[in-house]
Amino acid sequence: MATTITRTVSLRKRLVRIHTTRRLKKSVDYLREDIARHAKVNVSAVKLSQELGSYVVSRVSRRMVPVKITVEKSGDIVKADLAQELKRKPKAAPAPAGKSAAEQKRQAPAANAAASQPSKGTAKQTDASKKAASTPQKPAGGKTAPTGSTDKKVS
Repeated sequence: MATTITRTVSLRKRLVRIHTTRRLKKSVDYLREDIARHAKVNVSAVKLSQELGSYVVSRVSRRMVPVKITVEKSGDIVKADLAQELKRKPKAAPAPAGKSAAEQKRQAPAANAAASQPSKGTAKQTDASKKAASTPQKPAGGKTAPTGSTDKKVS
């Protein structure tokens, strides 16, 4: 006779004192111990599913969130799986081959900007661009050599 229960396991009390590099192994060990204690079986009789293991790796060992699990006991073997509401949904079908709305929005400003800028040969320089071109640029280091007087020190 197989019995199935759904319960929530919080490992925060035990993991908060464990260093982050050791939390992964400890979280799996504590999860097995907790299931074995409530199912009244030996720890070696507890089998964790791959989905539960990947969920523990991705979330529990880092953020210590509670885990909702489904435990099925048949004889001396206990199988633990991730609760149905926490399981990942299958991925949706891929988008059609045409461009998506987001891609069109990304490309539209670039096309408008290129159309609004005149080409190099036909553009007349404005007063501001002439002024910027005629003023000397500072070197990248920010230090300039003395211009005329020799009493200034360059540091």
